[in-house]
Amino acid sequence: MLAGSSPILFVLGSIALLLTPGPTNTLLAAGGLRCGIRRSAILPFSELLGYLTSISAWGLLIENLPNSLSWISFSVRCVSSGYIALLAIRMWRTAGLISVAQRDFGFSTIFFATLSNPKAMLFAGTIFPRDAFLDLAVYTKSMSIFAIILVPIGIGWISLGAMLNRDRSPSSRLCPERVQRCASIVLGAFAIFLAYGLIR
Repeated sequence: MLAGSSPILFVLGSIALLLTPGPTNTLLAAGGLRCGIRRSAILPFSELLGYLTSISAWGLLIENLPNSLSWISFSVRCVSSGYIALLAIRMWRTAGLISVAQRDFGFSTIFFATLSNPKAMLFAGTIFPRDAFLDLAVYTKSMSIFAIILVPIGIGWISLGAMLNRDRSPSSRLCPERVQRCASIVLGAFAIFLAYGLIR
């Protein structure tokens, strides 16, 4: 069982972090923008699978990694920054190509974006209880609660993107092409911020 007040802090922390704009949420919103809610409804489950994998890996790494192997954490963050930067470039280049962009927001894209999302490190290192990576029962309960929180929030980001899809007029400030380019800028800024943190 989760001890003391941990469940409340865990739930509130998870909600706050999942609501924060980032690479995965930007892609979910872009998927809703391009493909609509119905076709994008599967994407939060890809996000969940990505977080399940990355949080588990980071949690086990944090609990078992010797100081002599700390370079592994640095290397993973470098790869994450590069992948997010590539996503930003691809989104910018395909902003005006609807048929291509629709294929870009698939299950695998969301999965790998989430897998490389630095938020997973925050979840594993600060939000999830430490016992989650030492006790299978606590791990199962924590991940179940996390899934219940994540899926509705993911659909919310998709819905936000779909709302912007009502006006496809090229002259509109909220046309899909312009919104997607703004999203690519957000991803690019996130990649730069992550790279800056690594240099420091």
